[in-house]
Amino acid sequence: ALRLYRVAAARYPRTVPGENATYEVGRVALRLTRPKEAADAFRSYLKRNPRGVLAAEATFRLCSLAMEADRYEEALACVRDYRTKHPSGERVAEAHFLEATILRTARHDCRGALEAYGKYLEKPGELRKQAEGWRQWCLDELGESNR
Repeated sequence: ALRLYRVAAARYPRTVPGENATYEVGRVALRLTRPKEAADAFRSYLKRNPRGVLAAEATFRLCSLAMEADRYEEALACVRDYRTKHPSGERVAEAHFLEATILRTARHDCRGALEAYGKYLEKPGELRKQAEGWRQWCLDELGESNR
């Protein structure tokens, strides 16, 4: 599948199927645990289609890949950029959760993490219990357990 998507992306780069094929290269590469190849494909998609139908998803996947590679500052900038460019995107809540996790773990900033967890919990998804647990952990760390 990966080879076919690469061929389609190369042959038809300025068509919707070619654009989608570029994105699919990234998605398949992720499933094959090839994060560098996935990131390259998502960047390529975004370079050619910054406002494409899959731009929000490609951007979020780049944020997640940066986080998984322990490039926390890049991931933090990425999720903030995602929310600015895609304020109604399907992954806005997850972007808040990712931001909170980075603030809590990489920056040791429970105050900032509390704000981000709070935003996530306004419209929580499947990570609700984790967000509640880490929010409480940060409150305890800050000596604000009564909140």
